[in-house]
Amino acid sequence: MANRNNTNIYKIATFRYGLFILVTIISGLWLKTDIASASEKVFIKEYTYQASDIDSKVSSRVIALEQIKRLLLEELGTYLISETEVKNFNISKDQITILTAGIVKTTILEDNWDGKSYYLKAKLTADSDQVAKTVDALRHDKERSKELSEAKKTAEEALNEIGRLKNMLGSAQSNSIQQMAYKKAVNELSASELFYQGFTQLRSNNYKEAISAFNKAVDLNPNNAEAYSNRGLAYNNLGNYEMAIRDYERAIFLKPKYAQAYYLLGIAHKNTGDIKQAIQSYEQSIDADPLFAEAYYKLGVIYMQFNINEKLSDMQMQSNINKGIQYLNMAIKLGSTQAKEYMTKYEAKWTAAKLEITHKENKTTKIYTIRIGSEIAVPNTKVKIKVLAFLPDFLMGDKGITTASNKPNNPAAQVVISEPGKKDWKAWIYSTESVNDFETPRVRI
Repeated sequence: MANRNNTNIYKIATFRYGLFILVTIISGLWLKTDIASASEKVFIKEYTYQASDIDSKVSSRVIALEQIKRLLLEELGTYLISETEVKNFNISKDQITILTAGIVKTTILEDNWDGKSYYLKAKLTADSDQVAKTVDALRHDKERSKELSEAKKTAEEALNEIGRLKNMLGSAQSNSIQQMAYKKAVNELSASELFYQGFTQLRSNNYKEAISAFNKAVDLNPNNAEAYSNRGLAYNNLGNYEMAIRDYERAIFLKPKYAQAYYLLGIAHKNTGDIKQAIQSYEQSIDADPLFAEAYYKLGVIYMQFNINEKLSDMQMQSNINKGIQYLNMAIKLGSTQAKEYMTKYEAKWTAAKLEITHKENKTTKIYTIRIGSEIAVPNTKVKIKVLAFLPDFLMGDKGITTASNKPNNPAAQVVISEPGKKDWKAWIYSTESVNDFETPRVRI
C-alpha cells in the first residue's frame, strides 16, 4: 500500500457533491484514454475515510469514493478553466464539476478497509481537449444539464442526511428508525452513482448496459425520476416503445414538471404512430418549460409533415402549415439549429411546384411554376389549378403520406383542378409516373 503520509490525504469526510461506488467509473462518450495524446492529463489523489460505529464497509466505501471523486473533479475543473477553452465558456467551476462527473474516467489504484477506515488511491485520466468539447456540448443541452444537476443535488441531499443521522446515531438518542434512515440515505447515494453509470452508458449507445444500471438505481431509490426517464430513452432507442412510455409516465408521476420526460414521451408516441398523443406530450413539455427549443421543433415538424393528410380540408391543411411555421420559428428564436435546417430545406427550398401543361389543339407544352397554396388559370381555358402541397420524395406508408428525403427522387404535387360545371379533381400528380395525369379535351396536366 502507498505511504499514507503522502499529500492529499483527508482524515475527516465532508458531505458534498456527487457519489461514485464502482471501483472503476465508466468513461463518457467522446473520451479516448487508451492511446496517450498531447492533451491527455492524469490526476492522482489519496483519501482516507474514518468510519463511525454505525458505518459498514459498504457505507464507508460509498462515502470515500464520493469524496475522492470530488477531489479529482475539482482539480480537473481548475485545470480546464486555466488551461483550455473552457475559460471562455462563462461557466462556474461548480458547473464544470457537474458536467464532467458523467464524462470522465476514474480508476481506483489502491483500496483498503481495516474495519475502522477506508483508504483509496485513485487516478482520473482525461483528454482535456475532448473534455472541453463535451462540456461545451452539454452546457448547450439545457435539459441534459438539468438532469446532471439533479443527480448532484440528490447526492448532496443524501450525503447531508448521512451526516445529520451520523451525528444523531452517535448519541444516546439513536434508535432503529434512525438506523434505517441512515441505510436509506446510503442507498440513495448508491442510486445516484448508478444513475451516472447509466447516463454514461446511454451516451455511449450501450443501451442494455444503461438499462441494467438504471434498474439497480430505481431498485435502490424508487423515487429517482431521472433514472426512469433515462431508462425510458434506452428502451426507446432499442425499439421497445411500450416500456419507454411506461418509464416516461413514471418519471412524470414523480416529477410533474419534468419537461424532458414529456418531450421524450412525445417522441415515443410518434414512434408508435400516435400523433395526437405526441402533440399533447410536446405541448405539455412546453408548458413545463416554455423555453424548451427542441419541443417547439418537434411540434413544428409534426404539423408540417402531417398537413398532407388526404382527409383534411384545404383550410385545415393551411392551418397546420401555419402552426408548423410558428413552432419552428419559435424553436429557431430559442436557438434550435435543427429547426433552422428544417426550415431551410423543407420550407425555403420547396416553395413551389412546376407543372407541365400540354395544349392538345396546337400541341404546345409549357411549364408553369405555381407557388404552394397559390392558384393559376390555364390560358385559353376555363381550367384552374391550385397547388396544395409538394413533396420532393413522395412516400406513402402505414402512417400516412410523407417525404422519404429532401432530394427530388420522386417529386409529387397535391393539386385541386377545377372547371365550371364539373366536380373538382383533387389528387397527387407525379413527375415519374403518368398514372395520375389530368386530361380534358383541350389540355393535359
